[in-house]
This record gives sequence, C-alpha cells and structure tokens, in this order.
Amino acid sequence: MREADIPRFNIEQVTSPDVRNLRTNTPNYFIELIELGFLENVSSIRDVAPGSMVAMNGLSNASYFFRDNRSPRVVKFGHFSATAEARMLNLLREKQVSVPQVLGSGIVPSTEGKGKPVEYIVLEGIEKDGQPAPTGYGYLEKQQDQETAIDQAWILGECMADELVKVHNVAPDDMVIGGVLDTPDGTAETIYDYFTKKIDDPGSTNLLNSLGIDINRMKAAFETTQFPETGSMVFGDFLPYNVVVESESPSLTIKILDPTPSTNDPYWDIARFVNTFDLTEALTRDHPKNQEYSDKLEQEKHLRDGFLGRYVVQAGELDPKRLLANQIIFAVGHIQRREARADTIGSAGLAQIPFEKERVVDLMKELLKEYIAEFMELT
Repeated sequence: MREADIPRFNIEQVTSPDVRNLRTNTPNYFIELIELGFLENVSSIRDVAPGSMVAMNGLSNASYFFRDNRSPRVVKFGHFSATAEARMLNLLREKQVSVPQVLGSGIVPSTEGKGKPVEYIVLEGIEKDGQPAPTGYGYLEKQQDQETAIDQAWILGECMADELVKVHNVAPDDMVIGGVLDTPDGTAETIYDYFTKKIDDPGSTNLLNSLGIDINRMKAAFETTQFPETGSMVFGDFLPYNVVVESESPSLTIKILDPTPSTNDPYWDIARFVNTFDLTEALTRDHPKNQEYSDKLEQEKHLRDGFLGRYVVQAGELDPKRLLANQIIFAVGHIQRREARADTIGSAGLAQIPFEKERVVDLMKELLKEYIAEFMELT
C-alpha cells in the first residue's frame, strides 16, 4: 500500500473541533506509529495489504481496520485513556469475557505536551471474508428475510446477555481503574448516594422541575429502593454497535468492543439497553407508514427480549423498581448531554431512523416522565 491509499475520514457532519482535528490527522498518526516501529509486523506502509484498510468512525474516536503481512489488526486513536482501556480488556479476557486481544497501547509521540494528547490502542482484528466482521446491527441487516432476522436477533440478544453477566461478575476488588462511585479520599459512595447526588445536580433539578416532577417525593422513593450494597463492574455502552459477530457456525459467537467501564449498579447497563430500545420505538411511531422501520423495530424487540430473558436465567429475576431507578438516572443525564450537543440531526437504532435534535429531546423527556410515573407506582 502507498501513503496516498490510506483511507481518509469523513468530517462533514462533525461539529466538535477536537474530533475534526483527530480525524483529519489520523492518517498521519498511523504513519507515525509505523515509522517508529510501534505496530508489530509492520515496518513500512508497504506491509499493509493493499485494499485491506477500512476507516471506522466512532462518536469521538477514529479507527483503522487493516491486515498486515500476518493477520488483521485494529488501531484506534482518540482522546481517551488507552492504557486504562488496555488494562481493562486484559482483565476481562482473564475473566473469560469475549473481548479482542490487546496488542499495544500508548500516546502518539508527536501529540505529547500539545493540549490533549492523542492515545492509541492496537487490537486483534475480527474479520469475515477479508473485511471487518459485522457489528450486531450489521449482522441483522444482512439476513435474507425478516423471519430469519427475527430469529437471529433473539440469539444475538442471548449471546450479549451471556457476556454481560460475565462482566458484572467481576469483583469490585479486581477493578483496575477508578469508577463513578470512587471519591477523592479513596472510599466508595453507595449507589443510593451516587444517584441522589445526580438528582441534586442543578442541571438535573432544572430538568425535573421543568417536567413538573415532585423531586422530594421521587427522592423519598429512591430511599426505599433496594440497591446493592456495593457496585459491580459495568460495561458502559453495551449496545449492538459495540458487538461484532465473530462466527455463525456451528453457533453464533461474538466479541464485545469499546468498554467504558466503571463501578455502578449492574442494572445500569440494562437500563442503557432498555432506554435505547424505548427511544427507537418512540421514533418509529413518528413514521407509522415506513415498513422498513417497523420491520427493524420488530427485530430489535426480539433482540431485547432474548437479551433480558437470558440475563434473568443467568443472574436472577430483575427488580423492576431498581431497574426503573437506573433508567431514570440514565435518562436524566442522557437528555442533558443531548441538549448540550452542537449537532442538530442524528439517527438511532437498527434502522438508523433519522431525527432532529429538538424532536428526539422531546421524546426522551416523555419517556423520562413515563419511567418516573411507573417508578412512583411501585413505591
């Protein structure tokens, strides 16, 4: 491969200056790692198989899938703690969680001491037919008919639940990075304390007041919710786009990607999963005559039900009130983050349903009110 053949990243829809700068310079960072000998089995750009490189955009990072003269690789660049992610992935592999093998990590030398350093992590590449293996969503999209897609969505949900239970079984003492419950003096807050602090945050209070929520009554309901005494490891963004399908035969096998782990109630990951489905369902109602969206929503329903059913089998029945408490806190933060974002359009779910910022925020607020009403009914 020649330098001119290195794929470039699309930055047209990127509003963040940091992300625009990252994606613009990622080809140069890739070459820099090669020239410094940081990529195993790649001493020259010529060692990268022609046509094997694929540019992959994350929300705030940039990655390349490529094949060197031996095997596929992924190198991810971004303003994140690559060292922490590498340590966490290694821990998860030790605990038999299906994650990619870490092959290296560090800071891109030319970015040290220049504002936000760019870090990188090199992982084994998971490929299918010479291309990056499909994500969970991509796998469902390629099914030949709706019936098959629905069946495979259920199985995919079960596979995801199997992996998430293993993540949640990692003991807090095994954690190798700090988590959301950690305090400056090294002690851990209770989950109840953490959640009530989130409610008392001025931004949260303003949001809840604007929706006509009785905050004191809601906080009293949190006091009677049975949270675990200590937090567990949570994955952070456990959705089908952070899953790749490694093989389909003799059975479906997956690997999970891009953890943003912390210590929290394990229901946090489930709340994230359920809230995302609920938002997709609400967006689908905005397009009642679109059969594609309806079909994809049916697939997501089976994925959700397969996931929840298998999780219950593996970890025990879910406490509905505790789950709603997690959904509420997640939704409050999600709404504030969405309102703060500069982009005005986006898409969601398997069908990539387009939405405008104002509309999706309105739907999220409606869902939040529904979660709070259900939560209070259980009190």
